[in-house]
Amino acid sequence: MTPCERFLAALNREIPDRVPYFEYEIDKAVITALHGRELPRKKVCRAYGVCDMEWWKKPPIFAESHTSEIGRDFVGAGLICSREDWERITLPDPVTKDNFENAKKFCAEKDEFAAGLVFSCSADPVLLSLGYDGFGLAVYDTPDLVEEMLDAFTTWTIKMLEAYQELDFDFALAGDDLAFKTGPFFSPKTFRDLLLPYMKKVADAVELPWIQHSDGNLVPILDDLLSLGMNGLHPIEPEAMDIFWLKENYGDRLTICGNIDINTLCLGTVDDVRREVREKVPVLMKGGGYIAASSTSISESVKPENFVAMVEEIQAVGTYQLWQG
Repeated sequence: MTPCERFLAALNREIPDRVPYFEYEIDKAVITALHGRELPRKKVCRAYGVCDMEWWKKPPIFAESHTSEIGRDFVGAGLICSREDWERITLPDPVTKDNFENAKKFCAEKDEFAAGLVFSCSADPVLLSLGYDGFGLAVYDTPDLVEEMLDAFTTWTIKMLEAYQELDFDFALAGDDLAFKTGPFFSPKTFRDLLLPYMKKVADAVELPWIQHSDGNLVPILDDLLSLGMNGLHPIEPEAMDIFWLKENYGDRLTICGNIDINTLCLGTVDDVRREVREKVPVLMKGGGYIAASSTSISESVKPENFVAMVEEIQAVGTYQLWQG
């Protein structure tokens, strides 16, 4: 099977020849440490058995941008603090000629890999633009503002999906972080009554098989979240959710993606990494519906030798023929 065929089979809860390996981001520092230089994404995919490449088309967020001491960019405080702030915002056209043509070229040159379209179900841009504290206050003080923002980002994303899904993408990935390690950012009722209806409008416009990405413990809102109809859930943080429980209780309707602990990859030894892969992959792959991945992405903090060990061990224990009979 090609990497794309393998990935799509697993995403549809079918049994491929072996477990696919997925990472939507592999930091250039890790690759440079291994090869002495950066490599194009397709060369990285071929070297390490990665099945996917992504084209990001999420809506803009309106928040402070910062760079850490080690050069990692991160989002700071939201910039929408009032209705007046929001009324000064004009969202850009979601379909610009240059970006669309570049995306078309990206799909045309995907070769044997699964081309993914990264979007948002509208929760992420609202939460980040208001800030988490600001969102919590706005839910009670100005709920109409929150709904206006959700509606605007939903409309933007649906228009984008209508255009970009005409291209040769193989799958889509919704990036909307919804939870801390201890639980969701909001009550299940707030999620169900306020966010879910808008997320459902976006989900209904998705025609590709798709994965929902969210860090954290989603269990209190999981049944509502799964009503969106995604094919897979990523990345299943080990400190937040029990992936074996998730596989047992939801594996008949959901592909599980991720869970190789980023802490092990950053802080552990090669033996620690190999042990974790051997403990997880053979169990999670049973019956199909599992895609191996780290519990977030491969950041610059991942030890290069641990990245290699993870890839090698996934390939070693993730062949379905090994477990037949």
